[in-house]
Amino acid sequence: MQIKYYGNMKNNLKPIIYIGGAVLMAYLIKKWFFDGKTISSGASNTLTENEKELLELQKTYTASYSASNYESIANAIYESIRYSGLDDDYKNTFNELLKIKNPLDLALLIKAYDKRQRYKFGIPDGDAETLIPSVSKELRSEIIVNPFAKTKIEQINEVWQKRGIKTKL
Repeated sequence: MQIKYYGNMKNNLKPIIYIGGAVLMAYLIKKWFFDGKTISSGASNTLTENEKELLELQKTYTASYSASNYESIANAIYESIRYSGLDDDYKNTFNELLKIKNPLDLALLIKAYDKRQRYKFGIPDGDAETLIPSVSKELRSEIIVNPFAKTKIEQINEVWQKRGIKTKL
């Protein structure tokens, strides 16, 4: 009689196990793919504002490079500052930023850079950042290495100001 009881119990548990598994899978999919984030109308407004700014700049300035060149400049900058504290190449970052000739170039470079994650000793360092905050934080640490020299940030800001770029690091 006991064998019959367990046999019926297995049949009764099958739907519960299937439903429980489906609920667990739905929860995991929601957590992994959506992570509780919702798309807000503010994000879309920011994107359109950036697009409007680009359109306004394109009326006044011409791009100095192709889209793929902006991608390669953004990648070079990122690779130069990606691992904070290990293999920073401030000179390369400086040289890449000096390639910016006008405000449209800077806007296109910021768009190409998007948001990227930096690391300290292989561990993610804060949230992903856009170009200006990421480069500013990284180049500010150069003052520790050479406190008496004019910093690269000051030099870049001076060159950009001469080129009509109002953005500062």
